[in-house]
Amino acid sequence: MKYPSESVDALGFTPIGLDMPYGIIVQNNPVNKIDPNGQNYLDLNFSFGTIITIGGIPIPLGMTGGIMLDDHGNILPYLGGGLMNPGLGVSLMWPKKSCDEPVPGWTISMQGGAGLVGQLGHSYGDGSNWKEWGIGTPGAGVTGYFVFSPIHLGK
Repeated sequence: MKYPSESVDALGFTPIGLDMPYGIIVQNNPVNKIDPNGQNYLDLNFSFGTIITIGGIPIPLGMTGGIMLDDHGNILPYLGGGLMNPGLGVSLMWPKKSCDEPVPGWTISMQGGAGLVGQLGHSYGDGSNWKEWGIGTPGAGVTGYFVFSPIHLGK
């Protein structure tokens, strides 16, 4: 039985912005295949911002960190900081294109949204630009962070 491209995946939705029908990406086998090229990932991010006053000027600074889970069974943790809304932020995101994948090294990005969120970034590890879309708490930020080498969990 073929997996119809208009159907939804096991999470109940097809990720926004895939450049091809999802059935093609999972080779019409959604139970046993996630992404045959290992180039999809999920990005679970946590951030906390506060206002720091320097010389009487309030500056919204914070920390960000999380993990990216790729289709090779790897976890790529990351940690950094930058300018961001005060308070706690949480997001779950995925790549805009199935050919984007996480790269160890320094990354800069800007992100924002409320409910639906987006992020644009540049990875210095390979010089690539990338986009992510997903769901998250309201907020915005401009951050720099370091993506650590993959921790292989095995599949």
